[in-house]
Amino acid sequence: MIRRFPHLPIKSKLNIALLLSSGIAVAVLFLVMLVNNTQRLRNEAVAQISILAQVTATNSQAAVTFNDPAAATETLAALRVKPEILAAEIRDSKHQRFAVYRGANAPSDFHFKPVDRTSFWDRVIVISRPIVVDKEPIGQLWIAADLSDLFSVLRGEMLALAIAALVAFGVANLVTNRFRTLIADPIEEVARTAQAIATDQDFSRRVALTRRIANDEVGQLIDTFNKMVGQIEDRETRLRGELERRRLAEKKLEQLAHYDTLTGLPNRFLFEQTLALTLERARGLGHQVALLFIDVDNFKLVNDSLGHATGDILLKMFAQRLTKSLRASDIVSRLGGDEFTVIIDQLKGPEHLKPIADKLVAAIAKPIQLGDREIYATASIGIALFPDHAGDADSLVRYADATMYVAKARGRANYQFFSPEIHDRASGRLKLETQLRRAIERNELFVVYQPQIDLASGRMIGCEALVRWKNLELGAVSPADFIPVAEETGLIHPIGEFVMETACRQAKRWIDEQGASLRMSVNISIRQFGTAQFTEKVGALLERTGMPAQLLELELTESCTMENVEDTLNKLRALRELGARFSIDDFGTGYSSMTYLKQLPVSIVKVDQSFVRGIPASNADMEIVRAVLLVARGLKLETVAEGVETAEQARFLAAEGCNIAQGYYFSRPVSADEITTMLRPRLAQAARAG
Repeated sequence: MIRRFPHLPIKSKLNIALLLSSGIAVAVLFLVMLVNNTQRLRNEAVAQISILAQVTATNSQAAVTFNDPAAATETLAALRVKPEILAAEIRDSKHQRFAVYRGANAPSDFHFKPVDRTSFWDRVIVISRPIVVDKEPIGQLWIAADLSDLFSVLRGEMLALAIAALVAFGVANLVTNRFRTLIADPIEEVARTAQAIATDQDFSRRVALTRRIANDEVGQLIDTFNKMVGQIEDRETRLRGELERRRLAEKKLEQLAHYDTLTGLPNRFLFEQTLALTLERARGLGHQVALLFIDVDNFKLVNDSLGHATGDILLKMFAQRLTKSLRASDIVSRLGGDEFTVIIDQLKGPEHLKPIADKLVAAIAKPIQLGDREIYATASIGIALFPDHAGDADSLVRYADATMYVAKARGRANYQFFSPEIHDRASGRLKLETQLRRAIERNELFVVYQPQIDLASGRMIGCEALVRWKNLELGAVSPADFIPVAEETGLIHPIGEFVMETACRQAKRWIDEQGASLRMSVNISIRQFGTAQFTEKVGALLERTGMPAQLLELELTESCTMENVEDTLNKLRALRELGARFSIDDFGTGYSSMTYLKQLPVSIVKVDQSFVRGIPASNADMEIVRAVLLVARGLKLETVAEGVETAEQARFLAAEGCNIAQGYYFSRPVSADEITTMLRPRLAQAARAG
């Protein structure tokens, strides 16, 4: 419109624009208020008639229920107090007219149109309500009301609104002519500033506030605008800070999810992802990939003897040496504990692995200075190749892991390449594990007992319970073969509990049936002893079987007692309170010191059979046995020699002060029935003596 008056000065154009704006604003306001008032009055009418309809429907329940049209008509007649009610009808459940009311103002030809609850047409409102008894509809009520009074009120309000709109338009015109400069210019500045902020995202901009408008609405608008921009600026600053904190938190979570917290190396999760992607890429490009599975030798000994803090330092330095000894493209990961892996991609050939492995072994073997201690760490490395040895990630890891154990078995501090023999060994181990699980389910395991003889009297004073396994497919399986598998897989727990319970029940049976109180020696694995419930389980077993606790002897290895010194002492003391006794098995082959040994509440030391077998041929073995017996006597401990196979060995041990012996010279491990047979002569002798 303003374009039609290009000759007019800018002030006139602004006047026209402001007047048009004011007129449109007033018109829009008028329409909005008109619609709002119409809707409000209509809603009020609907609400009033709805309440009246609901009350009438409720009052009509009895009349419809008892089929009393007269009562229903009387109920509807009460609507005469509302002159705006034109008519009302009640229809039964079959939609038949039941009762009718016609108001004085109702047209003679008035009739209800079919509606659902609420409807408007012309100036009449119709409200429908169901008549319900016990949640079941029995009829329907319609009420029609005249809205003429509502439209009269609306006309009055419209007139008032029109007058107010005209007044507002006139005032707007006066204000526009008088104050357009005071209002338009600052607002235009606000608009320009807002546009500049939106374009440049520079929230430091502000609108200048002059004294002429500092206290009026425009001044307040500018002040509010400036404050709003300031708040947005603060929010943007906080938002950027929050986004940065979130970015850092997400980065930290990413680090925790994919990297080892101690060494900073990729963890098992990231290693598995990386290996899968590396093999997929190598498969497409025809590359070779080598996987090195690395385990720190004797790490548990360092951890237990020097503490976990020292063990952690050792692992970190170990990781650093691995990383520095390899190319940047080689990926070193820590799977957990003292297990590490190295992925070597784009390998030119197996012959290039030997110098890499030699370099790793040499770097790891260098002494590590920890404070005033110098520690020598070595590692065993198993190497498997893709696709030469394995065509998938799982097999590659399994083969490298199995090869690492071969490296350990061959003296540690070396590396071995995977071979078909190792595969056969790993497959055999898997088969043995499967059969062992089935053996537990099928009760193929059984217990035999090897007598323990008092060397001074020659009498049997106890037995050692030993587990045996005879499989239909494998035949008799040596404990040396299946016990390590049970230890690694956790099957040692059910096996150990089976052996202990069987032995305790048998010992109690010998007491009850033979009158023989034989000591029962049971081997305890390091995994069994390490469980938190071990002490409680032993106590429950003794109570369940009725075996005297003083006859139970728990055999622990030196390494078992060193696993967690404080926990070991607490468990041994608790078991000692129950009455159980303890022996250190294979004494002399472990790493425990005399100072540590004397802290343990043990009663018996068992001399390892590897030393006993050397008697009398080996002077060194004889001296070791003498030393062990001497130490035991000094600590006031009873001694048991294992593996006695000759009379000469038995005489030597007796002469050196050994208390008890067991071995093939006296008896092989035999069944419980055979032990019972051995007991009968002694029982008869005791009866004759009595």
